[in-house]
Amino acid sequence: MPPQSSVPRSPSKRTLGLTLMATAWLGLLISLSGILFVLVTGRVASEALSRELGTLDRALLVTQEGLQVADGTLADTQVTIQSLSNTVNSASRTLVATDPTLTTLRDVTGTSLPKTLDSTNQALKAASESARLVDDVLGTLGFFGLRYEPEVPLSVAIKQVADSLVDLPTALDEVTEGLGTAQDNLRTIADDLEEVAEGLDLIALNLDEAMTVVADYETIVIQLRDEVAAIQVSAPFWFAIVQFGLVLLLVWLGLAQISLFVQGRQLLAEGQIEQIER
Repeated sequence: MPPQSSVPRSPSKRTLGLTLMATAWLGLLISLSGILFVLVTGRVASEALSRELGTLDRALLVTQEGLQVADGTLADTQVTIQSLSNTVNSASRTLVATDPTLTTLRDVTGTSLPKTLDSTNQALKAASESARLVDDVLGTLGFFGLRYEPEVPLSVAIKQVADSLVDLPTALDEVTEGLGTAQDNLRTIADDLEEVAEGLDLIALNLDEAMTVVADYETIVIQLRDEVAAIQVSAPFWFAIVQFGLVLLLVWLGLAQISLFVQGRQLLAEGQIEQIER
């Protein structure tokens, strides 16, 4: 019975031993290949990551510079808008302040001055009548040796002056009408300027909000650049740690294959001994 039970076990030990040895060789080959792959690809991956991080940092730098330019432009624009708003407000206030002056001028040209001219005209007409008597009296005094022969008699001259004042009220009415039109136009312009100033103030407020947003994004970009720089410094170390861990794992697997190879060889030897004894 013992010899019969040992016959089928010898081929099993040999087969198992050969299988274990082949598996060990395959595992050792895989371990060595894995170590080589980790060393090569690890360096390539580290260089690729370094390039990508460098590209990202340059892109962030360009973005940061663009945000700085935008912030400066917005600041200059805001100053210009604010200055323009102040100028428009000043012009509007000047026009508003001019309104009472125009009102006074309208009163003078439309009421006071015409009354004065009318009074003056009446006075000149009366003076002309008096001057005519003077002219007659002076003309009759020629036999006393007084020669009174003016080119234009005094009464005629005064009448001419009075006649020249007749058309002035009509001209003053036109002036008054023009001043009224100008006053209405100035009020309209003043109102339009106030609306323009309000629009400019709103634009300045929007620019201020835009500057705040740009400043926030600029801070975010700076923080991202700091994080990228930190990753650039720490990435090689962590790659080396990962490489070392993988290589260590593969070395351990390779050593395990050696143990498996030895065990398979022992089984193969036992099977050969049993076959010889048989």
